[in-house]
Amino acid sequence: MSGVLNEEDHIDDQIPSDCYLEEGFHEEERIIDEEPRFKYNRVFNDISQLFEREIPTAMTVADKFIGIATSKGFIVLFDFNGDSHREIPTRKHKTPVISLSFDDNCNYLASLSTDGMVSVLGIGLDDFNMFQQVIPVPRCIILSKDYGIRGSGQKMIVAGRELKILKRRLIRISEERLYAGLDKDGFISALSWRKSLIAFSNISGTRIWDLKQNAIVSWIQPGMNLERCPLSRYPPNHCWISDNELAIGWLSKLTVVKIEMQEIAKGISAYTNAGITKNWTLNNSMLVAGLNYVSEGDDKGEFLIFGIKKEDKDVLDGSNVGDQTIKSSWLLGNDSRSVISFGGQTMVNGVQGIVGQICLTLIRGDDRESYEVSSEDTIDMNNAFPSQLYKFKLFSIPFENDFYLLGDRALFKAKTIPIKERLDYKINHGMFDTAFEFAKEHESRLDAMDVKYVGRLLMEELFKTQQFVKAVKYIPAVCAADKAEWEYMIREFETEKQLSRIANIVPTNNPRLETEYYQRILETTLCTNVKVFRKLIMSWDPEVYDNGKISRTVMARMKSIKIENDLKEQSNKKEGEHDKNDIFVDLIQCLAKIRSDQKNFVEVVKIYLLIGDKAIFKIIEQNHLFSEVKEQLNDLMRIDSSETIKLIRKNEDQVATKDVLEQIKKQPLFLIDYLLKSFAKNKAMTYGDQIIRDKNLKSELIKEEECLEKKKDKVKSNYFVLGRFQGPVFEHLVSIGAKIIGFPLIYETLDINKPLPGSRKPLYSKFMHNEEVAFTLIGKDERIRLQKLVEYMGGRVNPGISVTTTMLISTRCDPGSEKYKLFCCNDKNVTLPAFVDKAFANLETLGRSVPANSDKFACQIFTDMVFSASGIEIDSRGYIDTMAKNRGGKYSGQMKKDVTTHLICNYSCGEKWKVAKKWGNVNLVSLEWFLQSMESDFVFPYDRFPVPGSVDKAFATPVNPGTVFPNFSMDESKELIEKPQNFLKISSINKKERLLRRFSTCSRDSTNNKSFRHDSSFRINSNSCFTGDENNDVSIKVYTSINDTIDAMSESTDAIDFQQAFIEKKKLLPKIKEKIITTNFDGDFDDMFGEFDDHLE
Repeated sequence: MSGVLNEEDHIDDQIPSDCYLEEGFHEEERIIDEEPRFKYNRVFNDISQLFEREIPTAMTVADKFIGIATSKGFIVLFDFNGDSHREIPTRKHKTPVISLSFDDNCNYLASLSTDGMVSVLGIGLDDFNMFQQVIPVPRCIILSKDYGIRGSGQKMIVAGRELKILKRRLIRISEERLYAGLDKDGFISALSWRKSLIAFSNISGTRIWDLKQNAIVSWIQPGMNLERCPLSRYPPNHCWISDNELAIGWLSKLTVVKIEMQEIAKGISAYTNAGITKNWTLNNSMLVAGLNYVSEGDDKGEFLIFGIKKEDKDVLDGSNVGDQTIKSSWLLGNDSRSVISFGGQTMVNGVQGIVGQICLTLIRGDDRESYEVSSEDTIDMNNAFPSQLYKFKLFSIPFENDFYLLGDRALFKAKTIPIKERLDYKINHGMFDTAFEFAKEHESRLDAMDVKYVGRLLMEELFKTQQFVKAVKYIPAVCAADKAEWEYMIREFETEKQLSRIANIVPTNNPRLETEYYQRILETTLCTNVKVFRKLIMSWDPEVYDNGKISRTVMARMKSIKIENDLKEQSNKKEGEHDKNDIFVDLIQCLAKIRSDQKNFVEVVKIYLLIGDKAIFKIIEQNHLFSEVKEQLNDLMRIDSSETIKLIRKNEDQVATKDVLEQIKKQPLFLIDYLLKSFAKNKAMTYGDQIIRDKNLKSELIKEEECLEKKKDKVKSNYFVLGRFQGPVFEHLVSIGAKIIGFPLIYETLDINKPLPGSRKPLYSKFMHNEEVAFTLIGKDERIRLQKLVEYMGGRVNPGISVTTTMLISTRCDPGSEKYKLFCCNDKNVTLPAFVDKAFANLETLGRSVPANSDKFACQIFTDMVFSASGIEIDSRGYIDTMAKNRGGKYSGQMKKDVTTHLICNYSCGEKWKVAKKWGNVNLVSLEWFLQSMESDFVFPYDRFPVPGSVDKAFATPVNPGTVFPNFSMDESKELIEKPQNFLKISSINKKERLLRRFSTCSRDSTNNKSFRHDSSFRINSNSCFTGDENNDVSIKVYTSINDTIDAMSESTDAIDFQQAFIEKKKLLPKIKEKIITTNFDGDFDDMFGEFDDHLE
């Protein structure tokens, strides 16, 4: 990259001799906690002499040479030590040279002078030398990377007000204009080239040109005020991070742009647009003079910024950057991280003319708007005016992290400190955790012993400072897959008596350690933490430790705490009382796992039976050990009845049915479960017969064919036991009037020592024998089916409703149902039909009568109701939505035909109200109806709380009988509410209404103990609207109720103190009356009458 070092009218400016930097260089004391990133030295020899004789006007650096041009047109090449190559011709221009550029191999050097002369000079070659006058005069030049390769086209880019590409032909040089800017855009002051992309900047921003498409693919505007920041003094800087990623440093902004490539045709891709990935505003008003990207082989590269730092915040938008006056506020103190002085003198203390700090800063960050500073070095130079930013440049040697800093007639080299030296710096300053993380990050560039050495230093420091938790965190990274390192760390933790801390992170594979180390960990955790020991035994490969030795150790541990007595106590525990967190159970489980690893499965089964572990079923099945447990089926049933039955099914040939029934006969629930699952294999009748014989009952096994041949006169004294109340056998027995019972009934009667009922109706169970059931709002066929199930379970069905009815089954709560109103007036809840099905299904499969989570079968009051709202505030609608969902209903902002069941209205007007009235199948309810139903857990009749105004025709909005209402969804956001214009202020009426309700409903007559209730015609909705006459009527009612309340309460008490208190309260009534009847009263009734409440209670 190249740029203008100074403008034409500044080329002949003279710099005072006392501002030159003397020879010598030293670095002052650096703050210890900040790591140095660069080593600095000044470049002397011939370069220093040239700066004394000439004014440098352009410079460039390549991988072989440093090229410097002067105001007299001379071009001199230097090596990196500052020595010139005198054999190369050095003057090709008659006017000052303003831009230089090398090709990739340093075979050719292009130069551009202020008269528009372009020169390409070969270094040891002359095949492609050329001279060309370019009009208008450009300001920048870039030589193509492959210029010296024959057949490449020998191209270069020049830029001024226009962007041109020059190509060397056989007999002439061709010019092609790519871009022509407007007068207001000014000159192009920054130019860079990466493959097919050319980036160039003028005052209107940075554009990216694609040579393949021959078009601009992106335009990045500056985003700052540039009125007082001429590009000749404050040029932007470009740095290509990759082939499609460009960083732009301009004033105090750093912007990173990524150009995206997309497929525009099959097999053809092209750059289409660009996106900004980083947009950073630099701190401390840092003005960018040079920009580069530093990557150390990882993905997290850093940006290197060379520039002038000044504390004036106005610099951020460029408002005061151009001021030439030296202000005292520009004199910056020596408060930076590191200060570098040149020429043996510190230029900060007392030297006038120092108006800015020259800084070399490394920053990094993944965020779009923020970054962090990795390193910052301050270089104090004389004449560091912000307006002289163009005199400072940053150059880098390709493929190396060495940089050259050009100041005012001085050149310095900043050499990146190697990774190994940076690591040593961290170690020497005790930053071990930072050093280790740094070593792991750059492990590929360090010796393996370095990483291991730093890791050990870190662990030693953590052990020394007793930071064992932190040590455990680092040990996997420190040891990695190094077997020797893991074994070393285990010994160290054992020495510190902290071995159990790393038990869970020690690897058992990759690497696998010697057996003795795993043995040490197990023995330590067995004594210190049995929970950890159990986890290791269950998860570790048994081959990594000596399980014979561990088994003996566990037995010794159990004996030392007298485990035998504890085991006997645990074996006598009731079902479900096994404490899985008990230390002894953990040890037993560990022992079982060890025995399993030793293939001693018989002992494993005994241990699992003892502790009731479900793992026993897997052990028995995998190792064919049913013969060892067939005498202990009762114990297996207590662990898991379902798994036990499966186990018996798979091993029917090894155990007799009689033996099974004998062992589990004391567990009727499990027995029924076993029998019913056997029924699927047509063996249930055989087993049922066995049960009946065991109870000294006369029984007979009948096949289905025989049963279907039974006659009515042959079954009067017989009971038929069926597993299912369905199928042809069941239907036939019902038709002939046989006594049919189920297995659950047998055990229910045997448990209470009662005879079997003699009912001719099929009876499966007596679960509902105390229930009288009524049905409502259920279809005929479904009701018949449910009635049968209720009767099968012993319940009684009432076709009507009475005070003896204990259960009302319905799909919803409907205030129009008389059964619902009569049933719920006694604080009883409605039950869903699913309860009956679930109860019967449990009896059939599990032998249990009550469904799990039976509360979920209660019918909620708003079940199957879909609400919408009209004239309700937004906050109230959210409350309605929540309350409706909590009680089984739904809320929708849209009113839909055949979906919405209820419309909550505040007024008998509005579009939704009109449409709902026309549809005819939407219930129009008031907000008070909703709230009262919700609070009472009872669905009130709709006319109990009518919609305000629905009766008074003066406030109803008439509907044209000829109006046609289509089937549509009414959105609440589009609803129009028509309100009468003479409505009073609602808040005042609401407060009066609450007061009226309080006193008129709570006062009691002492003589007959009856409530004083106001006329039902004055029942007021909380959101109603009133006219003036209505307001006065309500106000008088409130006053009268208060007066009656005080009289009634004073007469009903014998306490003289209370009577006197009521008399005193009554004296206040004249003043209260005036307040109440005032139409616009908006006070707080709760505060005014709060004391009355205390006495009323």
